[in-house]
Amino acid sequence: MQIYKTIPPSLTKEEVCAIDTELYGLPRHQLHRPNQGHFASMQVCFDGKSVYVTQNETDVPKFMKAISKATHLFHNASFDIRHLRRWCSYPDKKDMFDTLILERILWGGYFDSFGLKDLARRYLDILVSKAEREEFATQETMTPEMLTYAATDALLTWQIFQKQKTFMRPEDLHIWNNLDKPALYAILDFKGMPMDKEKWIKLAQDNKQKAEEIQASLSFNLNSPKQVLEALHKMGIKKIESTEAKTLAQFSQYPLVSNILLYRTLNKRASTYGLDFAERYIEANNKVYSDYDVTMASTGRMSSSDPNSQNLPSEKSYRECFIAESGHEIVVLDYSAQEPRITAYESGDSTLLEALQNKKVDVHTAVTRDIYDDQTIKKSDPRRHFGKAMNLGLTYGLTATGLRRKLYEEDGIEMPYEQAEELVSKYFRKFSKVKYWIDQIRKFGERNGYVQTHSGRRTWLNRYNYHWLNNACNSPIQGGAADVTKLALARFRSDCQKANLEFPVIAVVHDEFVLHVPKELLETYTKIAETAMVEEAEKLYTGVPFEVEIKHGRSWACKVEEEETLTQL
Repeated sequence: MQIYKTIPPSLTKEEVCAIDTELYGLPRHQLHRPNQGHFASMQVCFDGKSVYVTQNETDVPKFMKAISKATHLFHNASFDIRHLRRWCSYPDKKDMFDTLILERILWGGYFDSFGLKDLARRYLDILVSKAEREEFATQETMTPEMLTYAATDALLTWQIFQKQKTFMRPEDLHIWNNLDKPALYAILDFKGMPMDKEKWIKLAQDNKQKAEEIQASLSFNLNSPKQVLEALHKMGIKKIESTEAKTLAQFSQYPLVSNILLYRTLNKRASTYGLDFAERYIEANNKVYSDYDVTMASTGRMSSSDPNSQNLPSEKSYRECFIAESGHEIVVLDYSAQEPRITAYESGDSTLLEALQNKKVDVHTAVTRDIYDDQTIKKSDPRRHFGKAMNLGLTYGLTATGLRRKLYEEDGIEMPYEQAEELVSKYFRKFSKVKYWIDQIRKFGERNGYVQTHSGRRTWLNRYNYHWLNNACNSPIQGGAADVTKLALARFRSDCQKANLEFPVIAVVHDEFVLHVPKELLETYTKIAETAMVEEAEKLYTGVPFEVEIKHGRSWACKVEEEETLTQL
């Protein structure tokens, strides 16, 4: 490898150029925040042999101008583009690839690690040391070893892409060009989530106090599984062999068990979503900026981290901490029964499709009516819990045992095994093509080693993992939902740009968009977002009607209809 500390020559549009950036002093949990760290170097490689490097941030615009016509390569483009925009203009470039996301498109489910080190070993049979990477967090000057490390990253990215191209199908390029890349550019425009920091801290303190009160009332250590199990056995609950939450939930009719579960919930809230969360993630402007990943899951589903906004507590008390700024409102739009609608398309089940066509009744109620053959069932009917659980769970391999557990954990409903087994049988008798599709997609997965979404996104199956049968039928549904979400997200951003409006998304939680909009533009934004979500879904899954539920208000809690308090069961 030859390293040049000069501006690269001007490249043509036929050439491919790998780009990599390094920063000093960047905290691990804020890699995605461009207000953190400072410039260390930028390096580019366009021939697989030579790397051009600058350690001067004022050279970045010159570097980018020289390579502007070429196809750009990144490994983890969201990091590099986000920081490059600190020092130069970087528009939505059409000719751009991300070897990290491409690898997930190619091999999601087949491999479980996609770092540059993993790809170098996989494609180039090279063992790369990443020890020097940690030095950038503490150093302020570039050592020769750090320079070589930085240059090598650009070189490897270029070489890996040449290998990846040999595996790409037209469907893979379609997924990248029309779903993942547009979604990536949308993610880079996400705004921070405004927060009431004082309320968050008070909530954490209250939860900690309540947890301590429960611990003080008992004579054993609630954080010790051994002591908890001994205490339960002394009470006479001999059947409990584990202190896992799923096991304890089956015995929550006992006050001691319900107190143990309540303590764990409160303690989890106080620690994970307490003072440490506020100190790490709530910035000086009282906003939280999550790091979104376009394709973290093997199904292609988006994820977020630092903090994980998709896993924040859904209780009203927590959602009320995410508040709109003065003159603004929070808008929440989420797909109604997104995955059952995709199931209907994939299976072609006419009964399920008919249930979805009924605009007067929500899909879970409609399905429950069909299962029980009772058209008088309303949304308030307790049986709807059963229909909803099966509607959302059977394509995930939900069994009678799983149905019983799901109903108890989510709704506190105890159901005999025989009744659960009969309900599952009723569902599949009524929606026979869903059962047939599940059987067929599993056979396809066993025969081919993968399944795929309607868009062509593959998920590889590990048949040595006992979950593979569930993954075979789950992946086309969950992955299809992820495809819809990305299409809608990119369309919404594009429509905002066409209308000369700022892109207002502050969070995406699977099938839910969270917006922060000026009050006077509430109706405008809501209409644009809803249209994008419905039309993109119905364009992909033709013949299936999609609906979007919309709530708006002072906080993210606008979606929560009732206060969900932590009480003893």
